[in-house]
Amino acid sequence: VSQLSVEHAAEWLRRYDLPCKGARFTELGGGISNKVILAEAPGFRAVLKQSLGQLRTQQGWFSDRNRIFREAAAMRWNASTTRPKRW
Repeated sequence: VSQLSVEHAAEWLRRYDLPCKGARFTELGGGISNKVILAEAPGFRAVLKQSLGQLRTQQGWFSDRNRIFREAAAMRWNASTTRPKRW
């Protein structure tokens, strides 16, 4: 599994046929269980997220990296079952 980084984020976007021309990438901090990068290009904005096998804690704490797929499935399900409120 390749590690997500600001340096490799454009390559990841290209792999999934997403806009990367003129993109700017910013690593978002604060998390202990994921690497999170904000991708911004003209007309496009996304958050790239990769789970970590070893969490960023003082003591060794390991977690199944496949949890990111469950999270993605939950987000897709939520998007399919909820509708935005109209103001």
